[in-house]
Order: sequence, then structure tokens, then C-alpha cells
Amino acid sequence: MGSAETYHGRYDAIRSHLGEEIYAYLEVIFAYGIPVVSAAGNEAVHANREKVDTLPSVLVSNEIPLIVVGAASFKGEPAPFSQGTDSGQATIFAPGVDVDMQFRRLDWESGTGTSYGKSTTMSIFC
Repeated sequence: MGSAETYHGRYDAIRSHLGEEIYAYLEVIFAYGIPVVSAAGNEAVHANREKVDTLPSVLVSNEIPLIVVGAASFKGEPAPFSQGTDSGQATIFAPGVDVDMQFRRLDWESGTGTSYGKSTTMSIFC
């Protein structure tokens, strides 16, 4: 966790080369009506990281209607590490705390993070 480049908001991200490219791709994807699900991020417990601040999730807006997924416990409570909880950037919350998942070797492992919630949310569209 924490290795992605961070941005101080949507407009900061759009002004970056990578953000500009991702924004352009997302415009095309949304023009075709294809939903895009993105993880909110797992760094809210760190100073100044409460808001979503990584690509592509930081680009969420009326023009770029990403489904930004925050992590929640199985009790439905937002996980303390989940970014975008208080700022309203997270569109939806899904189980992301102590989630049992099957991996390549057919072994079951438990994991925690917004990506686990993202996977659950993406399955709705399949």
C-alpha cells in the first residue's frame, strides 16, 4: 500500500500527464456507457490522506462518474483506512475487511483493502 503517486485533488491530477491521459480514456469509455469501478484507497489513517488522492479515483466527477468503492466491515461500518469516507468521494462501500478470497493456487486467504470491495462491486456488472 502507498506506492501510487498522490494528488491534491481532481484538478491537480488532471494537470499531470498521466491524469490527462487517463481522463481522456475515461471520457471515451463513459461515452459508450461502460461503468468503471475503482478502489478509493487504503491510506486514510495517514496524515492528510483522508480524501481519495490517487488515479483514477481522484478524477470522479459528474463528467467522470466512476464508481469509487470504499471498504466496509461485514457489519456495514466504513473501514478506518478507507479513503473518501468523510469527503463523500466514495460512491459505495463493500466488504473490504478480513475478506476470504481464493487465489491462483486454489488456496483461501484473508485480506483487507478497498480493492477487495472493488472486486465485489465489479461482480455486479458481470
